[in-house]
Amino acid sequence: MSVFRANFGKSFKSIKTDYFPVIIVWLIHIIINFINDAENYLFVDKNIAAGSSTNWSYPSRPSHLDHILITNELFDEFANTESSVETIRVEEKLDEGWSEYKNYISDHRPVGLRLKFSQ
Repeated sequence: MSVFRANFGKSFKSIKTDYFPVIIVWLIHIIINFINDAENYLFVDKNIAAGSSTNWSYPSRPSHLDHILITNELFDEFANTESSVETIRVEEKLDEGWSEYKNYISDHRPVGLRLKFSQ
């Protein structure tokens, strides 16, 4: 569990179900290789997950469940100051805000990645 808390911060504690131990084993099995292979993989939204819950992708819980994983071929582009990753708060553009977004679109906010490629 400490691996997830170190990599995904406060949002990790929000996973609560009767099957919590099973979910943890499953998550570790699925993504631990990506986390441990920082030379080749990067969860670009790690700062979102470790940051304020107001920017998490699943505000109803609140938790940050939606991640973007890139491979080392894109590390240089992501490191460019013009590249960014953010939770897109679509509900702010709707008349009825979060309730309209949740009822008609999704209960998850999209997480977007913008990469600046050199010419």
